[in-house]
Amino acid sequence: MIHSVYDLPNCDRADASGGEVLDTLLNVAGILGLTPRTHLIETLDPQGVACVVILDRGYMVATTQPGQNFARVDILTPPADIPTDEAIHPILRALGATAARARCIPRMLPGKLAR
Repeated sequence: MIHSVYDLPNCDRADASGGEVLDTLLNVAGILGLTPRTHLIETLDPQGVACVVILDRGYMVATTQPGQNFARVDILTPPADIPTDEAIHPILRALGATAARARCIPRMLPGKLAR
């Protein structure tokens, strides 16, 4: 599994609606060849949204903080033909982000853990 977390500072559109963020996450799922199972959109207090998409093999979460022009995206998926760093571009465009700080968190299957 590939677990990537992206911080998106200086988002011009961190005030995007939950529907816009969800549509973009669903687009990324399609790019990665994954099937969405269910989703959730929550409005955050005092501002922003959180969108969660449960996939057939993983998940995607996006949260926005318009007051700080900031968003974070968390993606856990199996390896795909397109690297996650490329597949995330529609999210960058939708939120008006020009850059992302990425962190990859190594994940191993239980049978593959070092002894």
